[in-house]
Amino acid sequence: MVGYLVYSMAGHDKYKVYAVIQEDEQSVWLTDGDNRTLDHLKKKNKKHVQLIRHKVSASADAITNEMIKREIKQYCKDMQEVK
Repeated sequence: MVGYLVYSMAGHDKYKVYAVIQEDEQSVWLTDGDNRTLDHLKKKNKKHVQLIRHKVSASADAITNEMIKREIKQYCKDMQEVK
C-alpha cells in the first residue's frame, strides 16, 4: 500500500483522499500534504481505508508535502472529469 492513494472510509474525515507513507500489519500512516503533513502523519486502521489504484509518481525519499498535495489535487480533478 505504501505509495498509493487511499480513501478514508470511516471517521470525521470520511471520503478524504490521502497518500500512504508507511504501513504495518494493522495500520497505515497517511498524509494529505496540507493538514496532515509528513511531519504529522495520521494513523488509521487498514480496515478504515479503501485503496485507490493510483500510485504516487515520486520515489519514497523524494516525496514532499507539495508533491502530495499536487498528486491528490490532480487525482480529484481527473475523477471530476470522468463523472
